[in-house]
Amino acid sequence: MREFKISARTFPTPRHDSRIMLLVSAAALALSFGILFFIGYAPGSLVHRLGPPLVWVLVLVILCTLATYILMLRRKWERVRHDLSYALDKDELTCKMPGRPDVQIALQQIQSLYEQSGYLVVTGGDPARRIAVPRKVEDFELLRTELLRYAPLSSPPWSYRLKVGWVTLLLYIICWVLLLWSGDAHTIRLAAVGVVVLLGWDSFILHQRMPRGRARITLWVALGSSWLLTAGVIYIRAFGGRL
Repeated sequence: MREFKISARTFPTPRHDSRIMLLVSAAALALSFGILFFIGYAPGSLVHRLGPPLVWVLVLVILCTLATYILMLRRKWERVRHDLSYALDKDELTCKMPGRPDVQIALQQIQSLYEQSGYLVVTGGDPARRIAVPRKVEDFELLRTELLRYAPLSSPPWSYRLKVGWVTLLLYIICWVLLLWSGDAHTIRLAAVGVVVLLGWDSFILHQRMPRGRARITLWVALGSSWLLTAGVIYIRAFGGRL
């Protein structure tokens, strides 16, 4: 039996990442509420001159908050990936992860083998299972060559999640542009509905992918900040009447 692992790498601790997320959320809320207070109570001449740029600052704060959390989430999955190991013997390929049952696919039952997003994906077994081997594992080419003896390399299947992700991002950008730049009240309110729906969808996806525990609390703090900031922008543009 031969074992394949990703080279050891040091990551910041989960507590460190949680602190960063909480600090970013607190700073974003403080800055945003300061801007909203200014727009709500400053003299009208100042609001008309400085309000539009400050709304853009709010949007940037929202995007930076979400981007920071996505970065923290990605780093968490990097930690998970570095805990994985893969064992190959004459009969089967095994994926091992501490605290979880091993996933095994008999070599003679491999149904497909394809490369996607930096992984070699092996599907097969009975019942059907899937093992994704990152290219960063040591001796990846050796493992790939051994597996190719049992199945040819095929084209990756159509990725529903990837396509939907790009469409969602494009719609998100369009809705924000209309919300901030349109001069028509009906268009602004329709764009506001679109922003709320898309932010709700992204919040649901992030919630589904995040394991339970301390990290989920940090997630809700970040998402709550984004919702509050978005609500402030929508109120100013759709109902506030000061810009």
